[in-house]
Amino acid sequence: MERKTHHEKYIGIPSIKERFPLALGLLPGFLAGQVTPRQALEHMQLNGQLGTGEVERHLTLAEECQTAIVANNYTPRIRTV
Repeated sequence: MERKTHHEKYIGIPSIKERFPLALGLLPGFLAGQVTPRQALEHMQLNGQLGTGEVERHLTLAEECQTAIVANNYTPRIRTV
């Protein structure tokens, strides 16, 4: 999953892309708020999709994204695999 923050060039601040991995099978539950970010990332770590220590590195961004998605009732419009 990715969060992009765009800034105009004249401001002098670069645009930012922040990403965290999310297994495709966990995506519907994550978007609905049924699977917590910690559950999703730990599940991926147990399945060898994340290395040791990567859960904590991605956790804050995952929590912020899920909070925004659930609070604002965001739904996917385009999803790529």
